Amino acid sequence: MNATVDIEYQEYATALSDFIRERGTLLPKALRSEGRLLASRLVRFTPPKTLSQGRKAVARDIQRAVRPLQAADFTSQRIRKLIRKRDYAGLEAVFARFPQGSELHGVSVVEPKFPEMHEQARASRGRVLKFQRRATPDADKVRDYIRTVQGRVGRGRSGWAVSLLALGGKPPAWVLRHAKRDTGLFEDWIDARGYIRMENRSEWAEAGDEDRIVANAVRSRTRSLREAIAKAQARAAEKARLN
Repeated sequence: MNATVDIEYQEYATALSDFIRERGTLLPKALRSEGRLLASRLVRFTPPKTLSQGRKAVARDIQRAVRPLQAADFTSQRIRKLIRKRDYAGLEAVFARFPQGSELHGVSVVEPKFPEMHEQARASRGRVLKFQRRATPDADKVRDYIRTVQGRVGRGRSGWAVSLLALGGKPPAWVLRHAKRDTGLFEDWIDARGYIRMENRSEWAEAGDEDRIVANAVRSRTRSLREAIAKAQARAAEKARLN
């Protein structure tokens, strides 16, 4: 945890304390209400924004890790034949003679190994940022793997959705279907110890982007609390003036 995030958490705790004092709300009720709002913000801030966006990102990333070769994409009868035969060496020899400016120039033509080739190509936030210079005539294997990974879209958000559900919130259906024990943990210790625990246990939480998302959600909720306090104080001042 870096110093910036620690400061943001301190500011969040102070804002929440000030909000509770301003509203005169009982602590258990206030913490559960704020927990639901924070969980909702975490769900919303965790990528992807939509199911469609997530599926498109999965397909793009995997095709950057290993480019599927389709016979229909080439006019050369020779290349089409090599693709249909799944002739790795033959295709690699042809692409070695492609012009320097061609994206397929000098690529390795391989039998796809999933999930290894996908995982190796992923950057710190789980994305594959550029073409990895690998291609394959086994387009069916790439397609099948894409479908498998697309079926997991929403698991990152679902890690927070477990807590949102427990606190009375309602996540989107494409997120809800993944909200199970293997993606998230919620513990309510408010009455006994004065806190709740929300933990994201999905694969996304291991990809290196979770601290940024949590910090953004905390920062956003801190602003919302401060705005609510300011509005309440303005209303109170106006009421006192009228009286």
